[in-house]
Amino acid sequence: LCGAIAAYNILDDIQSEDDAANVVLDGYRKINQNILPEAEALWLLRWEGDSAYNFLKELNLSPANLDFLEDCYNQDWKRDEYHEPEE
Repeated sequence: LCGAIAAYNILDDIQSEDDAANVVLDGYRKINQNILPEAEALWLLRWEGDSAYNFLKELNLSPANLDFLEDCYNQDWKRDEYHEPEE
């Protein structure tokens, strides 16, 4: 969570697509929230079969963010933070 000043301060140092992706992934990783549901909801496909995951995999992500992305992608989608726990 951040306001306008914090957002500006974060965005001020971003010089590339890679920087932007790493900043966003750092934030999601910090709160351990799967980035892919929101990323897919906002994604505009570049071609049929494209996905936010494909795009993020093409970027120069930090090792920690690459591991986090893989964990998000491979998690059990039936039991994530968006669904009720199974009984």
